[in-house]
Amino acid sequence: MKTINEIGVIQSVNVDQSGKASLCMDMFIPGYPYEDKIKTECRDALKDLSWLTDVAITTSTPPPSVSAATTVSSTTNGLRGVKHIIGVSSCKGGVGKSTVAVNLAFSLAQRGLKVALLDADVYGPSLPFMVTPSDPTQPVRRSQNNPDHVLPLDRGNVRFLSFGHVNPKAGVPGAGGKSAAVVRGPIVSRVINQLVAATDWGDVDYMVVDMPPGTGDIQITLSQTIPFTGAVIVTTPHVLAVADVVKGVEMFSDMKVPTLAIVENMCSFTCEHGSVYYPFGRISRELLKERVQKACSGVQSSSVPVHSFGMSSDLSSLTDEVSSLDNSLRPHAHPIPHVERHPDSLHSMNFRDLATGVLAQIFNLQIEAQILPQVSYSDRRNVIVLRYFTPSQAIEYTIPASELRIRDPLTGDIVNPNNEGVSELKAKYSTVRPVEVDCKGNYGVAFVWSDGYYADIFPFDVLKKIANECKL
Repeated sequence: MKTINEIGVIQSVNVDQSGKASLCMDMFIPGYPYEDKIKTECRDALKDLSWLTDVAITTSTPPPSVSAATTVSSTTNGLRGVKHIIGVSSCKGGVGKSTVAVNLAFSLAQRGLKVALLDADVYGPSLPFMVTPSDPTQPVRRSQNNPDHVLPLDRGNVRFLSFGHVNPKAGVPGAGGKSAAVVRGPIVSRVINQLVAATDWGDVDYMVVDMPPGTGDIQITLSQTIPFTGAVIVTTPHVLAVADVVKGVEMFSDMKVPTLAIVENMCSFTCEHGSVYYPFGRISRELLKERVQKACSGVQSSSVPVHSFGMSSDLSSLTDEVSSLDNSLRPHAHPIPHVERHPDSLHSMNFRDLATGVLAQIFNLQIEAQILPQVSYSDRRNVIVLRYFTPSQAIEYTIPASELRIRDPLTGDIVNPNNEGVSELKAKYSTVRPVEVDCKGNYGVAFVWSDGYYADIFPFDVLKKIANECKL
């Protein structure tokens, strides 16, 4: 096990003439749950130094990292102030995914963190029925700082937005309609991109994204569009759930998105006589953890925690306030998240434990994670530039545009169907330049070339492989 100095937590140590020591620590993430414990252990380790008169410990967190790998992508412009993004996903609908997303977001906010909540479930936007804004009469409005963007709604430290807040046919208060959201897949991806890119989220410590259920094109596109820090997967403890969870973990692993936690929801209930029942059956938690760990072994080495939540009548009534909808689909009261209305309940404790576990996982992943590069194009040199930044150094790689144009995106090998000489092949594309460079989340980069060619997405590791070959 590495010490906090070896992993880079200790940034500087200074001692003045009076014997007072000043330590500056970088906790890597906002709201690390064991920060106070680390400070206490540091003080305990130093207390036996007879010449030491006092210890002052300050902490800092790095600036938002979302833009580091996406400076050339217009899709994520709205996320430039967001430090970390957590996707909440499920392979099937009706497992309580939205409830987990909402209460996880508000549990993080209760720690004093600045939180955003994006309801990306365009087919069934539920956020308007689960959270009431601080000002229920205030509609979504344009940002004064950027007229091309809208401002999210807010409640306390949480800023939130849903398709239901902006779609006139979504059937929510203020939307003006009753119809369901019937939208084709490609349109859904564009709607989600617009919600992400055209919203002025401001400075945010953590964004929680309530994703559409499933593992299809929409979920993959979303994972390639948004640079997720990690994902929380919600399921029920049915025998078939193991296969579903593994499918979801594998999808995120393919997109280079680590799994932060598995939530085994609605696993049991306690009747009025005190007996505990398991309506979906019971599955081995160790088996679930084993299958999940195998599915994500290529992305992370740390084990994925499993959180088990029971059923509750309070929780199942849409945060206590919305037990029924009238014929206009309007809630008859103002819904409040469960962790806010019942902060001392067992379920609120469970959500707080989930938030603690998620923050701890993000901290661990920040230490072990592969660093993503900043990708740009230099027109003067006609090269693709990859810059890797660590706390101690910056490393730059370059790939000539003509070199990348002839490479296979999946393998990095030269594509030469006509068996031309490599030199002739490069000369053929010597004037070709990328006209669009679009980073796809944690996965890679897509290029559109000036000759009209659009290649598939180049994973970051393939780009690094090509760059190393170009140095030889």
